[in-house]
Amino acid sequence: MKKFQTLLLLFIFIFGTNASVIYGEDDREFSYARFLNFPHLEKHQKMISQELSYFSSEEEYEVSNQILSLSESKSLRYNVRGTTPFNIPLNYCDNLTFDFQIKTTINGELTKTYDQSLGFSREHIDFRGIDGYRTSVLKKLAISNNKTFYGARFFLQGHFLGPKETNSSYGGTDVGMEFLLSHQHDRNNFYAKAKTEIVGRKKIELLDGGREIVDAYSILGVLVGYQYLIINNQSEIPVNLTLRFDHTTDYNTKSPKLTRRTDKGFIWGGEISFSKKINHQNFLHFMHARESYVFNVISNQRDQNIDYEIEQNESSLTWVYLW
Repeated sequence: MKKFQTLLLLFIFIFGTNASVIYGEDDREFSYARFLNFPHLEKHQKMISQELSYFSSEEEYEVSNQILSLSESKSLRYNVRGTTPFNIPLNYCDNLTFDFQIKTTINGELTKTYDQSLGFSREHIDFRGIDGYRTSVLKKLAISNNKTFYGARFFLQGHFLGPKETNSSYGGTDVGMEFLLSHQHDRNNFYAKAKTEIVGRKKIELLDGGREIVDAYSILGVLVGYQYLIINNQSEIPVNLTLRFDHTTDYNTKSPKLTRRTDKGFIWGGEISFSKKINHQNFLHFMHARESYVFNVISNQRDQNIDYEIEQNESSLTWVYLW
């Protein structure tokens, strides 16, 4: 808990001091549409956002067309995020943007169902709590004619609480790096991202007293997106369409009830969103995303047809305040 309090005070200090109006003589007018594609802030700009989202997930493990385990969850989430530019007095350490996010679950339900042959009863679990944090630093590498942006971002995410099914914390620390590209042509924006991530090992305390272990694995993937700007009464309404494809290494889970071993996996998904400018400091952002995880399961019996899939859906409304 002391760790959480320290990080919260740091968050308030960074984003609550040295605020200034963004429309100075040397500053360009802020474009939230551009920020969606390339999340970089210029000098004297700061941002804080609050997101309310509904998240659902379905995890299915099927052997020879027989479902051995099915986990279904749904939750209402609240996230707060702050973004600020900063510079370090070292070579190649200018044009940096720091981002810090705290993720929480207001209320969630998890239902686990097992095949009768396993001899386990159905479980219903209520969970809520502080999921964890995500922090990142973006370095703007180059800019061409104020239309094409290149950058690199390093990120770290972890958890404040001990990993338990009942407090929405899954433990472990994840680190990664991304390369970003954004290009604008009139009302059309094209953007892309290449990502590599290492997902740390997780040990989750189950409600029945057991422990589920998820081994560390890595993700390598790409994201491509297109944005069209609708101009309405001199106000931008950006509409974004994003597609994602990732490849994962071995994703292995082990619990007292079930062990799953894979040698690789694939993730693909899409996202559609649009935003509305309320005034020069306030924005609303609507988003819906869907992702599918498919893993290649290792089995000693070659004639077995094993499917291990995860489906996730999320819809969110975000209020953004800039100063």
